[in-house]
Amino acid sequence: MDNFSLQNWRIRVLHEDSFREGMGELNVYGYQTQHFDICPGAQNLYKRILAGDFTDGVPSVPEQDKLVIMAKLHDKLFGMEKIALQSRDGVSQEFADEAAKAARGIMAMAKSIDLEDEHGYIQNHVDIIKSKVMEGAIILPELDEDKKERMAALIKQRDALIKKHSDAGEMFSDKVYDLDSEIQKIAKSESLNEIELEIPGDEKAPAGDKVLNKKLTKNDKIIAAYKEIEQEIKDSIQKIKTGNELEKKVAMDFLKSNQDTIKAYNNLKKV
Repeated sequence: MDNFSLQNWRIRVLHEDSFREGMGELNVYGYQTQHFDICPGAQNLYKRILAGDFTDGVPSVPEQDKLVIMAKLHDKLFGMEKIALQSRDGVSQEFADEAAKAARGIMAMAKSIDLEDEHGYIQNHVDIIKSKVMEGAIILPELDEDKKERMAALIKQRDALIKKHSDAGEMFSDKVYDLDSEIQKIAKSESLNEIELEIPGDEKAPAGDKVLNKKLTKNDKIIAAYKEIEQEIKDSIQKIKTGNELEKKVAMDFLKSNQDTIKAYNNLKKV
């Protein structure tokens, strides 16, 4: 058995679960998909990728990392499609925009590894979600009980901490932003739109104070969003400086895809 055949044989052994007939989900280099059952095209393509059909043997580690990210973005898009199809009242435009954003991320990475044409099925899933857009629709699928309890506890803890800082006339601590981030992660894990977290007591505030509180809430979100990817930003900058060509490309793609968050945070620091 030559080296190329041996490598492909190893791939098939390592990922044998991915090649079982009738399975809807795949193990993509350690990541277990959740919603690939909705798209036979994606199943077939990623089985071929895992089999080494598009590479001379085992893909490099950076390529594997890209494929894992792409699999996760597929899950996000497919999960949102399931929600849209099950919703009797349709989905919001914001929901559809978020799905389209996930699709753009998939296609950008697919292009970087010369598999853009093979991912032509992606647009169809975006179109299905867009067809379910209805004015005024709000998507709020049920969380499982553990996540609901966890989210409720985090929101309660966040509100109490904000009240404590407000009563003392202090600026919000990093703990507030960390709690915001945890709450939003739970929401994202269930394909929820970002939750609007209000300042406690806002409903009793005078009109002028409500405007200020709304601005503070928006700024908190910008900071929380930046903090969530801050380490990845630093790592990407370092890879651009010292990495190989593929690492530099992946790092640049990441910074470009998050440029709105980075720009908003940098503008906030100037205020």
